[in-house]
Amino acid sequence: DSIIDLANGYFEQYSKSELNKTILRQATVFNNQDGSVLLGISVNEWDFVCMVSETNFYEIHKSRQKIIPLDIKSVLPVLTYKSFLKDSVLHSDFIAFLNKLDLYERDLSNDFEEYLNQIFSIKFLMPRKGTSVTAYIDVCDYYMHPRDLKRLQEEYFTPVLLSFDRKLKKFVHR
Repeated sequence: DSIIDLANGYFEQYSKSELNKTILRQATVFNNQDGSVLLGISVNEWDFVCMVSETNFYEIHKSRQKIIPLDIKSVLPVLTYKSFLKDSVLHSDFIAFLNKLDLYERDLSNDFEEYLNQIFSIKFLMPRKGTSVTAYIDVCDYYMHPRDLKRLQEEYFTPVLLSFDRKLKKFVHR
């Protein structure tokens, strides 16, 4: 199924089951102050192990004759798993909870913080209306049982709202 909302510059393709809706693709247009357009596209795919997400941005020149692929680092702020920890959560409590889990494929010789930044993926939800992208943490069930991920998302993590700055042509964490 699809949603095409031309008035808001939004497209979404999704699959729906009795239990949930899975967004497969999203595209949103953000208008820059100089008349150019920022196009954000997120694609979610099954790689036979996990759902993986890729987000890309493009600048469409105000003449609409030129499309420039952008480095994601020039459009989105740098986020790590720490960016999503709730204010009330002590980092030491969070690490203690993770140490109790059976994290698959954990190489104990590596730095634990680096390992966490590798297993946590950041997914971006494009807005149908408005100019704020929602970033949230996800973990492939290859690394962590879905029950444990749900608990992490409920007790430790909070989504991050990124606001679009029309003048700077990028998203900022406010």
